[in-house]
Amino acid sequence: MAPTVVIIGSGWAGYTVARSIDATKYDVTVISPEPNTPITPLLASAACGQFSLALAEEPIRRKQSNVRYRKASVNRIDLKSQTCYCESSCEGGSKAGFEIAYDYLVLAPGCVANTFNTP
Repeated sequence: MAPTVVIIGSGWAGYTVARSIDATKYDVTVISPEPNTPITPLLASAACGQFSLALAEEPIRRKQSNVRYRKASVNRIDLKSQTCYCESSCEGGSKAGFEIAYDYLVLAPGCVANTFNTP
């Protein structure tokens, strides 16, 4: 059985690791409440209407079909038992909790922009 790699986050770092890792040698799961990675250099051009906003985002699942994606937040990590305790982030669904065990853990949670309610 292949070692399990859990990647927390789907921003630049998490996306790059998920895209680069050899998923034939590892069982890879990405956990993030965001299913897409924004390509930030393209956001200004998309906002100006030069091209579709869809081109400025890359779905985490598209690059490697054998990388699993879980739309969730990690609430706690138990380093001794190598387990991530998660909560679903699906809209309209239950916030059911679940656990994912890992052999290797990549912490790449990224950040969330704060607009300070500026319109």
